[in-house]
Amino acid sequence: MSELFIARHARVLQLTLNRPQARNALNNALLMQIADVLDAAALDPTGWRLRHQR
Repeated sequence: MSELFIARHARVLQLTLNRPQARNALNNALLMQIADVLDAAALDPTGWRLRHQR
């Protein structure tokens, strides 16, 4: 099971943490995945909006 779900809705990039056993705490692997996704989004010429939701 993936600890990070990535969804794109139009120009919105939604990242959802999926670590309920750890109360969605960040670890090094998850931080690296998030960084990779954000780096790729930054290079996308169409632009993206990031959405934070609790």
